[in-house]
Order: sequence, then structure tokens, then C-alpha cells
Amino acid sequence: MSAISTSEMSTTSSGTSEYCAYGTKIICRISWTDLNPGRRFDACDKNWNSRRGMHYFEWVDNETCPRGKQVVLGLLRRLRAMKEEGRAKEEQLRAVEAKKKEMVQEKKVLEWGHGRRQLIMWVSLILSWGLFITFLMSGKL
Repeated sequence: MSAISTSEMSTTSSGTSEYCAYGTKIICRISWTDLNPGRRFDACDKNWNSRRGMHYFEWVDNETCPRGKQVVLGLLRRLRAMKEEGRAKEEQLRAVEAKKKEMVQEKKVLEWGHGRRQLIMWVSLILSWGLFITFLMSGKL
């Protein structure tokens, strides 16, 4: 039996129905730490959630050779960099979408203002012609 710290990252795989001596379900996990990248191990949930001690822990795979660790760690670094780049691109996209939304709102305000000015111009023109015709009819001009 070996030990790992609770701060190590892992992924879980269900499907086992074994339990540790304390009645906690044992789950097969995969370590993604620098020391054991991609290495599978069985551990109960109490192991994973508690720092007090191990209920059950056992490596399923043999230790990866040094070159295998280098390859996996290199791939993990590239994957993490790609994820970070993806997050940055998503953030840029959100900023562009927010700017687009803002510009659409500004366009609507400008269009409304332009339409309003046109309406005022037409009303003024009609009123001025109406006054002109009224003065002509009344004979004051």
C-alpha cells in the first residue's frame, strides 16, 4: 500500500462495488500529478476527502518509466496551455460581443434621433406652409 496527498489531482472511474474496512466505497482514480501522471489507483472516498489517514489506497498500474513521465507531462503542459488559450479567446469573444451589443444600442439611439429630427423638420415645413397659405388667404401679404 502506498500513500498520496489529498492535494494530488485525479480523475474518477465508477463501476466498482468494493468497500474499504470502514464501509466506504472504493473508486478507481487516475493520478495527474507530476510524480505519477496517468497512473491508476484505487482509493476510498474517505482517503480522498480526509487528511487524517488512509482507509484504503492501492496502485493499480506499475510506475511509469521516466521517459513516459516526460512525454505525458509535456502533453499535459500543452493541454493546459491550450485550455488557457481557449479561455483567453472566450474572454476576448465575450468582450467583442459586449462591445457589439453596446454599438447596436448606440445605433438604435442614433437612428431614433435621426428619425426624430426628420419628423420635426417635416412638421415644421408643413406648419410653415400652412401659415404661409393662411396669410395668403387672409390677404395680409
